[in-house]
Amino acid sequence: MTERITLKIIVLGDSFVGKTSLINQFVNRKYSSEYKSTIGVDLSTKVISIKDQLVSLQIWDPSGTERFRCISESFFRGTDGCVLVCSVTSIESFNSFESWMTDIINHIGYNVPFVAVANKSDLDPIEWQITSNRLDTWCKKKNIPSFFVSAKDASNVENAFIRLSEDVLINNSTKQSTVEITQINLNQIKQNSQNSSNQKDSCC
Repeated sequence: MTERITLKIIVLGDSFVGKTSLINQFVNRKYSSEYKSTIGVDLSTKVISIKDQLVSLQIWDPSGTERFRCISESFFRGTDGCVLVCSVTSIESFNSFESWMTDIINHIGYNVPFVAVANKSDLDPIEWQITSNRLDTWCKKKNIPSFFVSAKDASNVENAFIRLSEDVLINNSTKQSTVEITQINLNQIKQNSQNSSNQKDSCC
């Protein structure tokens, strides 16, 4: 395997949607029904393998309240990808996706890969306020993948994080290629300029 890559992933969403439980299920394969509000920011780490590439995910879980807006912008620097989380039982948490996406882009100053997940899919469908069509329609407009997940029974939890990680690796690879091409072009321009200058000197 090649050298391990570290990715910074931020999980965003309203309070009570189960962000911390989602992370705990993915990282530790554990679930607790006891609610514990995140104060400030929590950090979890998990190493996964994607196509023989070791990837260390640093998963950041900021508070889902207005305190999020008070976190220093420097905290968000270096973000590679974001998980947007809502609860299938709360249409309000789904409607907040737009503002969460805008907030994080404003904080970090650039766009990154996203994945949208509707948590608590283990609950009785009669309690659901978010349909598959509603989630899919919004995500297609944003060109991001979506999953119905359950932090309780682990359904689709790993799939969502792996999909985001794959998209981040592709995005980072594309950016690196763009940088390399730009550098090659700059070097070529410098070389052409130098050659032109040398030709002028030889004509004098």
